[in-house]
Amino acid sequence: MAGSLSRSRLVEAGMDVRDVDGIKLGTVTQVIASPTGKGELAEVKTGSWGRNRILYIPTNLVQAVVEGSAFLWQTRRAVERAN
Repeated sequence: MAGSLSRSRLVEAGMDVRDVDGIKLGTVTQVIASPTGKGELAEVKTGSWGRNRILYIPTNLVQAVVEGSAFLWQTRRAVERAN
């Protein structure tokens, strides 16, 4: 991804989160410390009006941050299965 600012530490509230295929998963509501003490999790709100779901995505899954979107190196299905 040309022009990327690559790395998870750049993930912040308000960013869109997209999977490896560019499909939008949702929007970061906050970044929190992992309960294990290793790394951080992005709390991502998915869906809309009554269909909301919260995903907790380890920020080390981020391969790049481009124009306000965090791109993951996994598919939507893999991320949803892990939650």
